[in-house]
Amino acid sequence: MEKIRKFNLNNCDLPTMLDNMDCLLRIANVKIMKNNNKPINILVLFLWWASLICYYYAYVFSMFWFVIVRYPETGDFVTACVMFSLVVCSQPSFITMLYMIIYKKDMQNLIESCIKFNKLVKPGNAFSKNLHIHLRYIKKRATVVWVAMIVNAIFYGLIPLAIPGRHLPEDNHIIYGLDPMFVSPNYEIAYVVMGICVYICALFLANITALNLVILGYVESQMIALSKELQNLWRNSELFYTTHHGHGSHNSKEIIKNVFINETLKEIIYFHIMNINIIKEFESVFRVTKAVEFMFIIFSIISELLGGVENTNLQITCTFVLIFMECLAGQKLIDASTVFERAVYNSQWENFDVGNQKIILLILPNTQKTLRITAGGMATLDFSCFLSVIKFSYSIYNTLRLKV
Repeated sequence: MEKIRKFNLNNCDLPTMLDNMDCLLRIANVKIMKNNNKPINILVLFLWWASLICYYYAYVFSMFWFVIVRYPETGDFVTACVMFSLVVCSQPSFITMLYMIIYKKDMQNLIESCIKFNKLVKPGNAFSKNLHIHLRYIKKRATVVWVAMIVNAIFYGLIPLAIPGRHLPEDNHIIYGLDPMFVSPNYEIAYVVMGICVYICALFLANITALNLVILGYVESQMIALSKELQNLWRNSELFYTTHHGHGSHNSKEIIKNVFINETLKEIIYFHIMNINIIKEFESVFRVTKAVEFMFIIFSIISELLGGVENTNLQITCTFVLIFMECLAGQKLIDASTVFERAVYNSQWENFDVGNQKIILLILPNTQKTLRITAGGMATLDFSCFLSVIKFSYSIYNTLRLKV
C-alpha cells in the first residue's frame, strides 16, 4: 500500500518520482536505481519473455512474412501497410527499452546524478518550495500522459469485444500460422497473443515516456525555481538584512546585502552548471535512441496514412501522442531556459555592487546557450520539430499515394 500511496501527486519530490518509475520499469525488466538491488520477480520475468516472444512472432516476423511472401500473391496493399505501421509504431519503445537494459550502468549513472543534485537543495527555503510547486506539475504531466497511453491501449484491445461478430484489435493483421484468423481456435489464440502484445507495447511506451518527462521536467523545474530566485534576489537581500541585522549605517547595509547577493549568485551559477551537466548526460544516454525513434515515427505516420485512417486511427493517436510529448518536453525545457535568461536581466542588477555586476556579466553568456534536447544531434525537439515531422511525413505520403 505504501508503494501505491507514493504515486499520489502530493508525493512529487524527485526521489519519490524516480522510485515510482523504478517500480514501473521493473515490470519491463529495467532497473534504473543503483541502490535497489532487489531482484525482479520471477513471474514478471516470465511474463516479460513471453510477451517479447509473442510480439516479435505476431508482429515483426508475421509482418516480414506477409510483405515478402503473402503480399506478392494477394496484392493486398492496405493490409501490408497496416501490418508495417503496427511494427514501426511500437518499435521505438522496444529499442529504447533494450538500450536501457544493455547500457544499464549509463542509465543508472544518470539517475544517480539527478539524485545527488537534488540532495544539494536545502529543504524549507523559498527555492525548494518553488521547486516542489513546479515538480507537482511535472508529476501531473507524466501521470496524464502515462494514463492516456494505457487507456488508448485498453480501448484498442477491448473495442473488438464491443462490436458484433468476431473482431480482433486489428482485423487486417494476419499472424503467420493462424490463417484463417476468424476460425476457432485460431481466433481465440490470435486475440490472446495480440492482447499480450498490446499490453507490453503500451507499458514500455508509457513507462519510458514518463521517465523522460520526469528527468527533463526536473531540470525544467530547477530552471523555473532559479529564475524566481533571481527575480526576487534584491528583495530577498533587503529581507535578509532586516531579519538578521536590523538597523545600521547605509554603508554596512549595502555591504551585508551584497554579501548575501554574492553567495546566492554563486549558488545559482553552480545549480545552473549542474542542470547543464544533467542535460548533457541525458543527451549522451538517449542520443541514439531519440534519432532511431524519430526515424520510426516518420515511417509510422506514412504507413498509417497509406493504410487508411479508418484502419489505423488508434495507431495514429498513439504515434502523435508520442511525438508530441517528446517535443513538448523539449519545448518546455527551451521555455524554462528563456525564462531563466530573462530573469538574469530582470534581477535588478543595477542595484548590485561592481563585484556582483561582474558576476551577472559572467552568467549572461551561459544563459544565452539554451538548454535543449535533440534527436541524435540532427534536430532540436520542440514544437517546430513536431510540425516539421508532420509536414515531411505528409509530403512523402502524398508522393507515395500518387505513385501506388
